Amino acid sequence: MDEHRVGMMLWRGKYLILIAVAAMLIAVAVLTVTTSKQYEATTILRVDQAAAPVNGSDAYNAQQASATQAVNYATLLTSTSFLQRVASKIENGFAFSGAGLGSHLGAHAITNTNLIVVTFTAGSRKDALHYARTVADQSIALFKSDFVSTRTRQQEAAQAKLKIVGAKIAALQAASDTPSAQQQIEALTIAQTDLTRQYGQAVSEASSPSPVVLVAGPPSAPSAAVSPRPAFNAIIALFLGLLVGVGLAWLRERLTTDERRASAVATPLTRDRDRDPLPATGATAAPRARTARRRKANQGDAAGTP
Repeated sequence: MDEHRVGMMLWRGKYLILIAVAAMLIAVAVLTVTTSKQYEATTILRVDQAAAPVNGSDAYNAQQASATQAVNYATLLTSTSFLQRVASKIENGFAFSGAGLGSHLGAHAITNTNLIVVTFTAGSRKDALHYARTVADQSIALFKSDFVSTRTRQQEAAQAKLKIVGAKIAALQAASDTPSAQQQIEALTIAQTDLTRQYGQAVSEASSPSPVVLVAGPPSAPSAAVSPRPAFNAIIALFLGLLVGVGLAWLRERLTTDERRASAVATPLTRDRDRDPLPATGATAAPRARTARRRKANQGDAAGTP
């Protein structure tokens, strides 16, 4: 389809395009008016290792550990099970379930940094600011308690395994001194040595301070609502309206073209039938034959009359 035909198609379908654009704009306007406004507040969390670095290498390792921990905490902040625990601690009559809180909350770690961006959306700017800070504070408290409890469980688990292995070694030593028993004792002794190392590491980690998570600054929120966005929605409606309108204009042009082609093909056939009618058959054939016989008989009579 060349430019001239495209231009003619658009011109003939201009009313369809205008109607489609107007319909889209009206639909978006109604949707914008009926949708409640949403405001978004942002809070920045900073994760720091508790131990102060001694040299440059330690500082780099601490930064990498903080960045890794920031990613872990950001993942927790989007977990329904963790948010359920946070929701149970939110007061002021704002009750959330874990899934409900997740629909208002967003979190992600800034790449290669120890910073976490936490966002919270609410029906008013005041609520967004309030709950952004409340969720951040409650999450920080849970981070700390979980760190301590995890280290304690690891220490207790290593200690319990050590007791079991020690009891097995003592039982084998008291029961028999066969080569088979000695081999089992040697294997258990190696396992006991490894568990002793793990237990010492667990004790060291349990006594070490947890990573420090702080709110880097008070939450901030723009005065304008983040949803709905009338200007953006109008642009989308205009684009969709033009797309639908042009599609309808093309379809109309296609159907019209097909009708013209069918009419152009049918017209010569009609003219050929008018010029060369088909021979009569059936009921009209017999009367014509009788008329021809009568004509011949009349001609014969006329020839025999003096």
